Amino acid sequence: MRLRILWYAKDAPNVPSAYGKIADYVVLKGLKSHHDMALFCTVGYDNCTVEGDGILWYPRLADMNGEDVFLEHYKDFNADLYVTATDIWIFDKLPNLAAQGQVAWVPWCYIDYEPCKLDFQKLSPALRAIPTSRWLQGRLKAIGLENVGEPIFLGVDHNIFRPWNESDSDGKEITKARLKASLGFPSDCFDILMVQMNQEFRKPFEEQFHGIQIFRERNPDVDVRVHCHSLPRSHDGYSLPELALQYGLDYQKGDIRFADIYTMVCKGVLGYSEHSMAKMYNAADVLLNATAGESPGMPVLEGQSCGIPVITTDFACFPEFTIAGYCAKVQKYVHAPTMPWCKKALPDPYSIADCLEKVLNSDPNRWLKVGVEAMKQYSWQNCVDAWLKQLSEIDELIQLKCLKIPVPSEEIQKVADEILVLT
Repeated sequence: MRLRILWYAKDAPNVPSAYGKIADYVVLKGLKSHHDMALFCTVGYDNCTVEGDGILWYPRLADMNGEDVFLEHYKDFNADLYVTATDIWIFDKLPNLAAQGQVAWVPWCYIDYEPCKLDFQKLSPALRAIPTSRWLQGRLKAIGLENVGEPIFLGVDHNIFRPWNESDSDGKEITKARLKASLGFPSDCFDILMVQMNQEFRKPFEEQFHGIQIFRERNPDVDVRVHCHSLPRSHDGYSLPELALQYGLDYQKGDIRFADIYTMVCKGVLGYSEHSMAKMYNAADVLLNATAGESPGMPVLEGQSCGIPVITTDFACFPEFTIAGYCAKVQKYVHAPTMPWCKKALPDPYSIADCLEKVLNSDPNRWLKVGVEAMKQYSWQNCVDAWLKQLSEIDELIQLKCLKIPVPSEEIQKVADEILVLT
């Protein structure tokens, strides 16, 4: 049966973030052919309600989490289901309304830290809590949550994120050396790519830069360059050029480069295209994504799909998705003052340096084969198929809980029609 689903995407499908890709690949290119879908986007489109791409887009009011208006959107669309594909901790009003039966809620659970009682309390009213990893599925069940479904994994567009081995427009082969040169790096350098938002608590740049410094000191004959695809400065992050300089990475000398502010911010919010990102991955020798936690983090999947090794942190679901690469050891765990329930992991800089050395001394073809093959299971089509399966099961839950008026069978409808004729 077709469901009417209001999908909280956070980012609009024209925003090239993980959330935006979910809205595009899962909702627009996948589920809307099978269910009546409406998108609720709080980033990238927030001016008015419009019909776009054959689907209704709802805007936000003041709250970036949409909690001040989601119930009105839910009622306006006459939705059977409200799906949220984002962090869980941001919601306060939603779990209470779900517990009261005013909203049929299915969270696609983005939890990139050790789950605690708070998550249990917020997720317990959901019809079904769908994890994004097997690790999270196990942790949610371990804390006593009984409505946990099978994991649904993120996808990768393998037509874009793949090893580039074709010829360019000039007829010459696209090689890693040529790609490095096109990014302004020496063609024979060791290119460390970092694809991370500039956020202080979630992205431990200091530990990662320190790890790169140790690696450079151990390998003085290697021309190490860092491509940090992040805004140089952010209101809730670091002044990255100055921080990098503290660890020997001089922006002025070309040791490190950052994302172009105009392209990232002004051209459609995070305005680098997927093709641009695939070029960065293919130019790199390794993706360093040793952050404080992800669930699982699109760059980890995309980098391996392009055939490069990744370095992550041995925490949360990272080990599950780090197949072509290594996990750096955890140095210590921290809690943010504003989010005391949220335990994050800081990677050990010396372990990061060890992982970088392993990559430096390894055969690149090994990663090419292992990573590309392993990432085939993470496709957007597999993601959509998994959603269709669980939505079918969720529809049965909705019927059992009488959360919507069931459609009568043909036999019952025939009898009803006859009674109407007689009366």
